[in-house]
Order: sequence, then C-alpha cells, then structure tokens
Amino acid sequence: MTEKKKHTCSHCGKEFSLNYYSKNPRFCSRACYDAKRTIWISCICAYCGKEFQSKSGVLNKSIKQMKNPSSKCCSNECRIAYLNGVTRRDELTPFRRMYFHTKSKSRKTWKNGNITCEDIKQIWENQKGICPYSGLLMTLPDTSRKSICSPKSASIDRLDSSKPYDKDNCQIVCVSMNYAKNSFSDAQIREFIKELKEKQDAPAIS
Repeated sequence: MTEKKKHTCSHCGKEFSLNYYSKNPRFCSRACYDAKRTIWISCICAYCGKEFQSKSGVLNKSIKQMKNPSSKCCSNECRIAYLNGVTRRDELTPFRRMYFHTKSKSRKTWKNGNITCEDIKQIWENQKGICPYSGLLMTLPDTSRKSICSPKSASIDRLDSSKPYDKDNCQIVCVSMNYAKNSFSDAQIREFIKELKEKQDAPAIS
C-alpha cells in the first residue's frame, strides 16, 4: 500500500496527510487556515478614541481597513454614534442632505449639475435662510442623514426645472413650497402666490 505523502502545515508546523477533512496541502485544519489568513491590528476608535485590538479579516479583503484602521469603532454603540454623524458634523453637515438629493435627481434625469455643498451653503447665506416664496425662516436638518422634516424645512429647488442643478439655477425653499411648485416655473408659482395673497387681502363679500 502506497504511503500517503506528508505535508507540513504552514501555520503550526505539524506534519499531516491529506484526507477528507484536510484537502489543502498548506494547512492541517480549517482553524490553521483561518488563523494564517487572519491578523489582529491595533486600532483607534473613531468615536471615543480608545485603542483596541480588532480582527482585520481575510487579508485580501481588508487592505483598505489595514491602511486606515482609525475608521473602525471599538463597540456597536460607538459605531452607531459615529454613523449618525456625531463626530463628522461640520459647517457643511446641514447642506449635505440637499447635496445628496441633487445627485440622486441628476442620476434619474441624466442632467448632471455642478453644484457643491459649498455652493448650497453660499445660497443659504445669500438668502439669509428666508424662503423666497413664503417669506418664512426655514429650518436646517441636524444631520446629513434622512430625517423627519417639517413644512418649513429647507430644500433645494431649481429655478428652471428643465436645467440641471447648477449654482445659478438653484435656490433654497421650504419643502412645502417645493412640493407645491413641482414642475411649474418660478414665474408661474410667484404669480400664483401673488394672486393668493390678493385674494386673502380682499374684503369678504357679504
């Protein structure tokens, strides 16, 4: 009977023969296979700053994580807090949701605009937070993630709906006015609001 060829495990150094449970000539067991392909690295929690040891996973799938270990969190609580934008909040955070909306609409309509978060912030400052249609002071979201809005929540709107989201073609309006405007032009909605105000100011007919 032919003697089975002996192999040396590249992880533990143990000699073994190939069988039904060990078909890889480099490793004697699945445990050695996983241990060799998995490493532990020191990471800094992106939320609390605590140093901790984390399993990077299979090497060929964790290159990005190894190059940027600080993107990890030490616990599920820290991960949730980090993903909610607690540590990433800056002066552009309230405007990112509107920016993401422009990119989403651009992909659907194939009209790529060149507006940026900085442009949206500049438009907000130029308008001083006032809706050009209703004259009301608008509110900004606390985070860049999707959240519940109110009728006075700020939303990005195009002056000409047939053109892309460019800086010169955008304004910030109350989300309720944005819904009311829909695909109407800026002139049409302004004329409608003007007639509505005149109707309200007119004396009641008895």
